[in-house]
Amino acid sequence: MYERVFGGCMNYQFLLHWPHDPLPPSLLRDMFRMRKEVFLNRLQWDVHARGDLERDCYDLLGPIYGLCLDPHRKVVGCWRLLPTTGPYMLRDLFPTLIGAHEMPASHRVWEISRFAVSDAGKEIGSSNSLQTVTGLLLCGLLECALNFSIQRIVAVTDLRFEKILKRAGMQTSRFCQPRPIGSVMSTAGWVDVSEDVLRNIRRVFSAADAFRHPRAA
Repeated sequence: MYERVFGGCMNYQFLLHWPHDPLPPSLLRDMFRMRKEVFLNRLQWDVHARGDLERDCYDLLGPIYGLCLDPHRKVVGCWRLLPTTGPYMLRDLFPTLIGAHEMPASHRVWEISRFAVSDAGKEIGSSNSLQTVTGLLLCGLLECALNFSIQRIVAVTDLRFEKILKRAGMQTSRFCQPRPIGSVMSTAGWVDVSEDVLRNIRRVFSAADAFRHPRAA
């Protein structure tokens, strides 16, 4: 298990799941449950849910998941990574967002999706808890990408989250100008992965000491 601990006044954890080193099924269920709360209940996106869990066909493809746990081991944030050598959302569902660019298809280019921070992640502890969860997820994303030799991360995103990425020190680039997807103004773009980008994120979130050493659980 790949783990990071944020050691402020309370401990938050970042955990990484991939097929060769899976997390317990109970944590994944908690993640799918949180995704339903965020994407269906709060944001009212057009996503599929069965019971209290939000899952789609891309969850069947062996993705990498990043999870953030609060001090009570409740899942309060997550993301999903898939390589662009197989099915992924930009290519399959939102190809018009690629503009005049060539559709990515490389084992060095992966797509992030389902980035979410729950309401609980905003409420626990102090007003900085949202920043803590977002910082853990983004630092974990960049560390994961570097460890897996991923050179570029692509995404379909709304404009609100694009602004969050820029404030976090990530130099984002767009494939096209924003356009509506349903009721949400959205765009697609990419971030090139580097140690410099990771250092920028650590500096923004004051996380220089929080993401230093992996440890086995």
